[in-house]
Amino acid sequence: MRSDLLIIFTILLSSCGEQAHEQSEFTQETDSSIIIQEDSLITNEPIDSFLWMGNQKFLVQDTATNDLNQGKIVRSWLKEDSLMQFFSKVSRNGDSLLFETVKNGLVVLEDIPFLNDDDIDCAFYSFQGDVNGSDFWELFATGYEFHWSVLVSKKTGKMSEMSGRPTFSPDQKWVLTGNTDLEAAFTDNGFELYSLENDEIIEVGHIDPLNWGPMSLKWINNRQILVTAGMIDYSTYDMSFKNVVLTMVED
Repeated sequence: MRSDLLIIFTILLSSCGEQAHEQSEFTQETDSSIIIQEDSLITNEPIDSFLWMGNQKFLVQDTATNDLNQGKIVRSWLKEDSLMQFFSKVSRNGDSLLFETVKNGLVVLEDIPFLNDDDIDCAFYSFQGDVNGSDFWELFATGYEFHWSVLVSKKTGKMSEMSGRPTFSPDQKWVLTGNTDLEAAFTDNGFELYSLENDEIIEVGHIDPLNWGPMSLKWINNRQILVTAGMIDYSTYDMSFKNVVLTMVED
């Protein structure tokens, strides 16, 4: 995953952008080939267990909450055109997104075209609004058989790239991302945890569970997250789904 950066590109858009834009229109529908077994959790790891993201410990527990996908769907994206009208500080000019920031004025992010078969660094960016009314705009980025998320600071325009969609804790001190890619493994599977300090996003750590990943995330409070977990049984490639709660544990 790429490090935090402030990007100002001056490269012209090519066909990669249009192709990536088409790939960005994810749906929440379950693939008909997936076998859903809601009553059982297929995993080699116990549900009442611990995960570590950097120095932060999480207790993973089963929950009686039955309704799946109650949180932010990690692979659900909105069309940019339907959002832009609500954000006066963000606009598009051709292949570029323009951000009017508080401290650094106009910041421009331009798509990176696909130039040849050996060029895998192309990228197309789609505006996704902001995150819970926070001081950050959210972008969806697609490239060569890959996708990721970008947070853009409304104050400085600084950009932070993440493997999954970001969710902020209610007190705005933590950012948790999630992404699930258990079959193709084209993208990073699992969680990434960041802390928010003085308007800076600091990476704490990440975890790739053995054979499950988050389908949706929802902060219950400042220490707990409701996760709809997608599980895969690699002996049959059957999938099952169940809610679990991640609790940040203070040692």
